[in-house]
Amino acid sequence: VMSATTKQKDIPEIISRFECCAPDHLLFTKLDETTTLGPILNELVRTSKPARYYSDGQRVPEDFHVAPPERIVNLVLN
Repeated sequence: VMSATTKQKDIPEIISRFECCAPDHLLFTKLDETTTLGPILNELVRTSKPARYYSDGQRVPEDFHVAPPERIVNLVLN
């Protein structure tokens, strides 16, 4: 789980620290708090791990969403 507001240069280091837990996917939160979603796509490509879910608001579970690949691409490009 990582905030979408995390700086691009910090993301690989954070993921590296959690590799000991053997995560099989990534989950990004706070998509509503940033206009720069490119780092998310970069990290999905770099790690070859899929995004299963994302959140874009404060309401749980209403703002928690399943993240099919086409939805992530759409979020990044739009």
